[in-house]
Amino acid sequence: MKRYLEKILYYSFCLILFSLIFLLLSHSIISLFFKFQIPLIEKFDIYSLLSGIIGSILSCFFVFIGFRISDKSKKIDNQLVLRNMFSEELRWEVHRTFETGDFSYWYKCSGEKLSDELISEKHCKKNFENEVWKSSKAFKNFFIPALNDYMGLFEIAYKMIKKGQLSKKNFYMSYYYRLESLIDVKYIRDKLNYEEQYWVNFNKLIKMINKFKKEECL
Repeated sequence: MKRYLEKILYYSFCLILFSLIFLLLSHSIISLFFKFQIPLIEKFDIYSLLSGIIGSILSCFFVFIGFRISDKSKKIDNQLVLRNMFSEELRWEVHRTFETGDFSYWYKCSGEKLSDELISEKHCKKNFENEVWKSSKAFKNFFIPALNDYMGLFEIAYKMIKKGQLSKKNFYMSYYYRLESLIDVKYIRDKLNYEEQYWVNFNKLIKMINKFKKEECL
């Protein structure tokens, strides 16, 4: 809201300044051809006034350009920070697990032995419905906490987009494949459904990015 208000104030100010310039230029032309003077304007040095107004406009323009450059630079910084957060070991392993169906990392964390059944089903996303996996310490004590943290990072990304700190396009290009990898798994869709009250912003992010994808024909 604050961002839109700043833009409205800026463009309103520019409109007023350009209107003044138009008025003064019109007055100069009229006075040149018709020898007519507006009393209020006649008291001032017309060229000094014009010079001051033009200088003000140029100052506003360069401030605005500087703000845009600074804003763009800040978004790039935020993109890098978010990338580093997604690259942390546990979060990367959550993503890798969904991509490959390989649970070995989590079994190593728990100290349990990976069953032959899960090894034979590796690289299959239906693996997540396997009761051996879902009843293991690896799943309950290690994978689920890491998964909740990973999904929470997407909610942070959603808030960054809403506050203008990250563009939808940059998020889509950098992280959509991760989001798609998540929601492609039945276990995650069920989790979002059963725990809907805990994942409000995550669901909003899915709707936002799907809408963006449709609008941009990506």
